[in-house]
Amino acid sequence: MKESNASNRPKTISELQDWFKANGFDYNKTRFFIGIDYKDPKAFGIYKDDFGEFVVYKNKADGTRAIRYHGSDEEYAVNEIWERFQKEIINQKTRWAENQRKAKGTDSKTPEQLKKESFTLFLLIAGTFLPSLLIPIALDSIFNLHLGLLLVAFPMIIPIWASYFYYLHTKGLKVKDDYNTGFKPLLKCCIIGLAVCLLINGIVAFAGRKNGYYSINNELYYRADDVWYHYENNGGSYTWQVENNIPSDLTASNWNDYKNTENYDYSYTRFETTSYYDDWKSDGDSDWSSDDWDSGYTDWNSDW
Repeated sequence: MKESNASNRPKTISELQDWFKANGFDYNKTRFFIGIDYKDPKAFGIYKDDFGEFVVYKNKADGTRAIRYHGSDEEYAVNEIWERFQKEIINQKTRWAENQRKAKGTDSKTPEQLKKESFTLFLLIAGTFLPSLLIPIALDSIFNLHLGLLLVAFPMIIPIWASYFYYLHTKGLKVKDDYNTGFKPLLKCCIIGLAVCLLINGIVAFAGRKNGYYSINNELYYRADDVWYHYENNGGSYTWQVENNIPSDLTASNWNDYKNTENYDYSYTRFETTSYYDDWKSDGDSDWSSDDWDSGYTDWNSDW
């Protein structure tokens, strides 16, 4: 797909039609109908009506139409549908990359998915350990059962089995499907789960940050893995720049409410449109093409 910066992006419906054709985006596949008043559900579009005005619309899943713009400014109308299409490209690439990782199996899961699974495993072990310890003690105390070794075995066995069943769940397996590996994944899951969850997940899950926008003191930031970017004034205009001096406040879990940043609310250049973002995501979607477009990924229930 060819890149279009602010200086050469389409400004008319005709230019936008040429751009779609040059980049191989089929209207029926993408559901973006340029220069067409498309009537059926699940469609974005732009056209010039009988009165010479431009209409930008979205036909939602239920067939109702939401009008994004209706007026005489063609360049503004084209920019509205252009920005929405760029956003949808990002959505398509992200969904495609996720499906590619799922197809490759657990080893190709994203760090966020693995972190979530490890944290779930940690909670599972912690949540089953205490009851499996207290219940035998209570039974021994009340009924004088002399459970002995079971007081030690229960707190170990129950979390191990809980971990094992969770391991099978993440693999999409049932117990009967796992006869080839036997108890190896059980022990592996217990040992690795405890080590990873307590040592790594305990640090990453609570102190780590997710990728995305952050703000503090009306300053806008974006985190892309271990690199931070700052939306800052550069010679009179705001641009995204690599930021090495991140405020310590941004390590706190509550700094992801970038929409509360008054100076940039709905008015900033999205980080996802920069070359920084393209470089960062290149490993994940380098094989993506317009042929991989799936309009089923699109949110057809929202107004835009």
